[in-house]
Amino acid sequence: MVYFDWKIFVPKTEKNLKKLKDKGFTQIETKTDCCDWYIAPDDYAEDWEGTEEELEDLIDQKIDERLMFQRLIENTFPNGYLMIWGNKKDPSDNLWTIFKGEDYWEKYEELKKWIRRNFKIYLIFENDDLNGWYLAEWRIPSKLKDLAEKVKGIVS
Repeated sequence: MVYFDWKIFVPKTEKNLKKLKDKGFTQIETKTDCCDWYIAPDDYAEDWEGTEEELEDLIDQKIDERLMFQRLIENTFPNGYLMIWGNKKDPSDNLWTIFKGEDYWEKYEELKKWIRRNFKIYLIFENDDLNGWYLAEWRIPSKLKDLAEKVKGIVS
């Protein structure tokens, strides 16, 4: 089974919190550190076969990339955010109970449709375990478009 992780951010408001809870979400957080997400920059050391210097450079690069993620999140949601999250292997993933059907991918697509319909601003990050984290989809204020375009190209 391919490991698949997702994190979705929406503005932190009482109305949005109520929407999420009314839908059935229980995995809701208000803080995250992108450098601690699954496949943290230091995790590259486990199977590293290059030099120590090359490893340090790679870790520095991954930290810089994750800090770009963090910057986009914080600039998109200056008044705070609500983060919902899940992964395919976790039986407590809210997708299993909130959306109908047996297929995880169909449930995930239903989630994204629901997000698009219910939130004017959002960020969706995904991790397919083969490449790392990436910005999969967004709707943000236009003043942040350039930053989102930079982040879009990062797989960390």
